[in-house]
Amino acid sequence: DGGPLPPAVEHLEAQRRLVELDAAVCEAMLSCPRGEDIAVLDDDDDEEEDGEGTTDKAASKQTRRLICRAGDRLDFAAGHYESARLGMEGLIARYGRMKGRGAGAVDGLDDEGKDIGYAVMLVVGAGNRLEEERSS
Repeated sequence: DGGPLPPAVEHLEAQRRLVELDAAVCEAMLSCPRGEDIAVLDDDDDEEEDGEGTTDKAASKQTRRLICRAGDRLDFAAGHYESARLGMEGLIARYGRMKGRGAGAVDGLDDEGKDIGYAVMLVVGAGNRLEEERSS
């Protein structure tokens, strides 16, 4: 790593990471089994303390927290894909404007361009997977 990036490149990187996150959430939702609610188990921190200052692990419980109902899975994934796609459009336009202004000499911009190319593949992959799910 060559040190801190200029603010404009840092903002471009942050925008790209948000796009990647939306694409990853879409892929994760599509990886979940069809026909089942998507939930996580949270450990409750209601451990009971005995008189000697130790905690009773048996008293802790797991709570099921619903993320998405089975029937909403594709819509949920599609929402994240759409957010990634729109974010990618804005990201590519912004990167193009920066390169067009001769900002190519800005430290980190060329490397960020390569990372954006990878993010494009993530978004396209998520879109293809979503389309496969919809058609099956």
